[in-house]
Amino acid sequence: MQLKKHSLFEATTNLIVGYIINFIANILIFPLFGWHITIAQNLWLGVIFTFISLARQYCLRRAFTHLTEINEKVVWTEGGKTADVYKIESS
Repeated sequence: MQLKKHSLFEATTNLIVGYIINFIANILIFPLFGWHITIAQNLWLGVIFTFISLARQYCLRRAFTHLTEINEKVVWTEGGKTADVYKIESS
């Protein structure tokens, strides 16, 4: 299991790297299509796409977490302690 601190570091790194790649790609690719935008427009476009990416990433992560949780069956003993965790095989 990943620590919250490591998850935050991974997400932040992913955000920064993605933003830089997007910024450079816009500078290189847009002129090929005849689109010419200013640096300020490119920065704002990156901000917009970054928020879209964050929303997508969050939704997918939560969906996969939910799927993982429903595929596990926890067996409880008396006293409320976990006895064992069994994977439920989906058919």
